[in-house]
Amino acid sequence: MKPGDAVAAKWSQGGYYLARIVGGSGDEYDVIYADGDSGTLSPKEIVPISPAGSTKIGDPVLAASEGSKMYPGVVVEKLDGGEAYSVQWDSGEEPSVVPADKIAKFPIPLLKPGDTVAAKWSEGGYYFARIVSVKGDSYHIIHGDGNTATLSASDMIPISPSAGSIKAGDFILGVWEGDRMYTGTVTEKIEGGNAYIVQWDKGTTPSVVPASQIAKLP
Repeated sequence: MKPGDAVAAKWSQGGYYLARIVGGSGDEYDVIYADGDSGTLSPKEIVPISPAGSTKIGDPVLAASEGSKMYPGVVVEKLDGGEAYSVQWDSGEEPSVVPADKIAKFPIPLLKPGDTVAAKWSEGGYYFARIVSVKGDSYHIIHGDGNTATLSASDMIPISPSAGSIKAGDFILGVWEGDRMYTGTVTEKIEGGNAYIVQWDKGTTPSVVPASQIAKLP
């Protein structure tokens, strides 16, 4: 990454917003957000905007549909020769068209049998699951209700590796009810990092979520 690059940049209060790198390199980058605010971030807090035409159907993304806040979703259609894409939002809201310059692709995780993940469901959204086997680029997973599926790595987000690895302000997918996972922002660490209070993006009352049921979004 270099000055001038457009990125999805983590905000100090949680979530990701459109921004541009204005300085720095290596371990630290200065960014200016679309609303004019600025910040200094580590590379782990920045996701590059994907070049036009490089995103494909099925890619998990962060995208800005209105304003500059970016939300997770999956590309379902390529439009205008790759200048725009139709994005199905993880929140379950209706798909919308997003210009290519407002889309950042998620990095693909390395996963193995036994790992717990936020797994994309065939009808939309993410659910808590466990990987039971791997064959090439295909992952066989089982959900808490016993349903199984075969997914690619791009359809999964790893559950955060250990208690205490998440901090206030992190943008996450967390189990809210049953095995369904929703987006939100961590507001407080409790029980020594074994659980967290999450403010949900859908506006419901914050709730306590065990660390073992949280996947940190990039």
